[in-house]
Amino acid sequence: LMEPVPPLIVCLLPGLDRVEAHIEDQTPSRNSSFDAVLTMECSTPSLPSSSFPVIDGVAIIQGLNSGSPTRIRCAAISSAFRVESEWSEPVSPGVPVIAIFELAVSDGRTLSFDEVRGWVAEDVGFPRSAVLVDIVGKTGEFMHCMRPGVNEGSNSNRDMRRRLSNIIADEPLILRVKVMVPDAKAPQVSDAVRGLNGLATSARFAEKVGGEVALVQQPIVAGPSSVD
Repeated sequence: LMEPVPPLIVCLLPGLDRVEAHIEDQTPSRNSSFDAVLTMECSTPSLPSSSFPVIDGVAIIQGLNSGSPTRIRCAAISSAFRVESEWSEPVSPGVPVIAIFELAVSDGRTLSFDEVRGWVAEDVGFPRSAVLVDIVGKTGEFMHCMRPGVNEGSNSNRDMRRRLSNIIADEPLILRVKVMVPDAKAPQVSDAVRGLNGLATSARFAEKVGGEVALVQQPIVAGPSSVD
């Protein structure tokens, strides 16, 4: 029997002291030449002696230090094998400071989701690990985390991500930005608020997205945890 395929980390949703990891089993279930995956689990170097089970496609990695970036790796375990994914990019647990913007982008402009996230992080002055973005437009939406079961089919999330990785901006786009801070009273809150307010008037950001940027919801601290 062949060893299973490493699991896919679809996305990571940070919350207070925790990260919610959405995972997909990539091993073909109808192909008898693969050793079937029995369980999946995730781990983090921040908690080296702990592992966290994947249940219904989700692992909750808890007991983390808010404000400290961490990486996640997940493993598929069969009767004879254990195969691990690559380490994820860093993600920062904490509480989110959220602001909503409207982007009026020229017709036919194609935006890369990852590029927009990078531009936002650069402009608000926070590391990419602390910044999440959702983009909603007429051609569809790209939420930072496409939760399992968005559409039918074994590779639903991956297909959805691929289809929406570039959104054709056909008027106007809603951009929701979360900047993760250690807690609601942390000194970084004022930095995040300042950075998010500045995004609306940043000539550099407007030039990169190729249009006008308007703030439609002032930055707010969204409670103790971003994970429901």
